Amino acid sequence: MAGRLFLVTAVWVLVFLPCCSSKYLTRTDYSASTDHLKNNRIDDALRTLPKGEEGTFITIMERTYLNLLRGNPDIDELARYAKKIDNRVRYRVSREIQNFFYVETPEGYYASEHEVIWMHMLLSWGNILRRDMDRASVEAKIASTLLGQHWSDEGRFDDPLLRIILAGLWTMQGRWEEAQVDFRVAAMLDPSLRWCRELSRMNRPPADLVIILGGAGPRPVWQPRASVNPFRGFRGISFAGRGMKSSLELKDAAGTRIGMHLSPDSSCWYRRHFIRDNEIHDLVQDSQYGARMTMAFTKGTIGTATGIAVGTVIVAGSLGLGGAIVALGLYGGSGEVAAGGILVGISGSVYGVKTGKRIARNSLHAARRDLDVSGQYRFVRFLPEYAWAGWSRRELKLPFTASIKKQDVMNLSKEQGTLTKVNILSLGFYPDCRY
Repeated sequence: MAGRLFLVTAVWVLVFLPCCSSKYLTRTDYSASTDHLKNNRIDDALRTLPKGEEGTFITIMERTYLNLLRGNPDIDELARYAKKIDNRVRYRVSREIQNFFYVETPEGYYASEHEVIWMHMLLSWGNILRRDMDRASVEAKIASTLLGQHWSDEGRFDDPLLRIILAGLWTMQGRWEEAQVDFRVAAMLDPSLRWCRELSRMNRPPADLVIILGGAGPRPVWQPRASVNPFRGFRGISFAGRGMKSSLELKDAAGTRIGMHLSPDSSCWYRRHFIRDNEIHDLVQDSQYGARMTMAFTKGTIGTATGIAVGTVIVAGSLGLGGAIVALGLYGGSGEVAAGGILVGISGSVYGVKTGKRIARNSLHAARRDLDVSGQYRFVRFLPEYAWAGWSRRELKLPFTASIKKQDVMNLSKEQGTLTKVNILSLGFYPDCRY
């Protein structure tokens, strides 16, 4: 019996302690860097990136992307990391008959489909800036293969936003035929993208093509929901986009206006990320979250009961004291004293009810904070939420001015590091954030 008790205790400690103290970065750790990126201060976003988890997939990806937005092809660390995980691609079928591939990283993170593809696109982008088109082509082909791979008839991963960005990378390499393929697939995935179909049918590329990446990446939000498994239901998360999807307009230095088209957003990346993450971590996370729920509900129950008890004592005491004062006033023939007793009873009761409610409410809020896992959810941040694309039959003159509702919002130029131009493609970034 003692041995069994020891085993249960040991398992509880091993399961529960990781919930109490995590070595992983949280949303709070990223708050300064995220705020800078939302305000288009990329250098400050880089400077304030949290220092934890150095050398891991997530942090390397985030740093590489921010550097590339500034035109800095600092991809060596990501290239070395990619070699480590070349043979770690895995395949898994979910309970929802969707099919996923992922990469198991050395530090135990399961990189999802869009993150694996994005890694190769970042490497292609960096090699383009280094003018190493052979390596850029290899990485772009890997990304294309992962997007086009038929893992099965149902649930395979392909995405119009990734296809549009990949088409931009092919264009920067001077490989218009490959770009046409990706524009064509994007239009097939989303028939509303008539402009993608138009680009795919151009036998000759336009004189200038512009792609502006938008958004600072979504934020996870706790969204508990009904579920057969209560642990997974309370562990529910949705992702709220920060970008406003504004109607962006561009004009070049000569005043030529460039019609910009908005792409689909990246929301499906994160829905799949959460489903896939649950599939991989079911048993471990269910056990950990079960311990967390037990503690949170205990805290909430005790706090609520305490609030009710405290409130009841105050009400009872107030009524007793008020009654005594009323009796004293009546005995002494003083109406003022009796009225004062009634006032004490009423005001004390009101105060008691309010105090009880406040204690119970604070306890429930504390329990909710304990159950909210959105701040600790692990994923690669800062990825674009959507993109704008436009083109011209005549060569455009830099710099560009971006405006929304006829209000200028930023300048895009190579000198300021807000625009990169290789071959005919100009690639820029605008956060377009509301908060």
